[in-house]
Amino acid sequence: MAGWLSWLERCIHIAEVGGSNPSPATMAIVFVLAWTLSVLFSVYTVFSTSTSFSVLIADRDLLINFFQRMAGLLAFNFLFFQVLIGSRMKYMRSNVGEWVFKFHHLEGTLAFILVIAHPTLFVIFNYSLSHKLDPFYVFTDFCALCSKPVDYFYTLGRISFWLIVFAVFAAKFRSNSLIRKHWRKVHSLNYIAFFLVAIHAYFVGRDVQVKPFIYLFYFYVSVAAILVITKIYFFFREKKLS
Repeated sequence: MAGWLSWLERCIHIAEVGGSNPSPATMAIVFVLAWTLSVLFSVYTVFSTSTSFSVLIADRDLLINFFQRMAGLLAFNFLFFQVLIGSRMKYMRSNVGEWVFKFHHLEGTLAFILVIAHPTLFVIFNYSLSHKLDPFYVFTDFCALCSKPVDYFYTLGRISFWLIVFAVFAAKFRSNSLIRKHWRKVHSLNYIAFFLVAIHAYFVGRDVQVKPFIYLFYFYVSVAAILVITKIYFFFREKKLS
C-alpha cells in the first residue's frame, strides 16, 4: 500500500510541475467537452430506458417518474464533478483556469437543486399512486434492521441527502463564527455522500446499470476513490510533517 501511494504521489507531482502540460485553454476545452458529453449521456440514458415521449406526456405517473429519474442521474453526474474539482481545486484553477472556481459553485447549486428535486418528485410520485402524502417516508424513514434488502439502499439515499444538506449549509454559512473553523470538514461530507449515492443508485435505480452508462458509473466511482484516497494521504502527510 505504501509503495502504491508513493508511486501515485510521484505521478501527481510530475503532472503538477511538469513542463509539458497542455495550455489552460486546451484543458478548459477538454473539461467543458467532457462535462457536456457526460450530461448529454445521462439524459440519453434516461430517455433510452423510458417509454416513448408521447406515452410519457399522456401518463402523469410515468412523467413524474421520468423527471425523478432524470434528476437523480444528473445529480449523480454533477456530484462526481464536484468531487473532481473540489478535491483538486488548486490544480484545476492553475491548469484549467480561475473560472473553474465559479463553475464549481454554480454546478454545486445545480447539483443541490437536483438532490432536492429527486426525493421531492418521489413524494409526488407516491402521492399520485396512493393519494397519501408521506414526505417522512422519503426523507426520514431510516432503518438499521430493514425488513427488505432494498430498504437498506433507500436508507443510504436518505443519509446521503442529509449529508449533502449539511455540507451545503456549512459552505453557505461559513462566515458564521460558530462554523467558520470547521466548515471545510463538514463540507467534506460531500465525498462520503457521493459514494453513498453511488451505492443507492446502483441497487435502487434502473438507469445506472444500463450499458454503456454502467461503464461511466464504474469510471466515476474509481476516479473518485483515487482522488479521495490521495487527498486523505496528502492531508495526513502534511499534518505529520508540520
